[in-house]
Amino acid sequence: MTGELLADFHVVGVPMPQGSKRAFVVKGRAVLTDVKGKELKAWRALVGECASAVFAEAEPVDGPLEVHARFAFERPKTVTRVWPFRRPVPDVDKLARALLDGLTRAVFKDDAQVVRLHVEKVYAGQPGAWVRVFRLEGEQ
Repeated sequence: MTGELLADFHVVGVPMPQGSKRAFVVKGRAVLTDVKGKELKAWRALVGECASAVFAEAEPVDGPLEVHARFAFERPKTVTRVWPFRRPVPDVDKLARALLDGLTRAVFKDDAQVVRLHVEKVYAGQPGAWVRVFRLEGEQ
């Protein structure tokens, strides 16, 4: 059963995945960077801004949470299938990771607080994400 609704909002923009890394060597040292690092940072910041705009609490909450997210992507003109399950649409788990990082410090203290996660990818006219965050009842 879902608990108290803490935030319900829509983020307009192309959802970015987290987790893809690029490795290379500079002056004999290994360097790791995020693929599309600037776009990822901008997406996480946008998620945080949208969440902060509707989040009623003064401080990020603590305790168990549930997050629902629907990521929307534009359907390419040549695609007729219903579900976005092929490239170039990113993996759903990587989309969720970027979203949760964007919600950290805006809604909750740490994404480890999320004990239940419902995520889906769909085709829609406008790319973005619909997000709902719930506080769960029970032991704190």
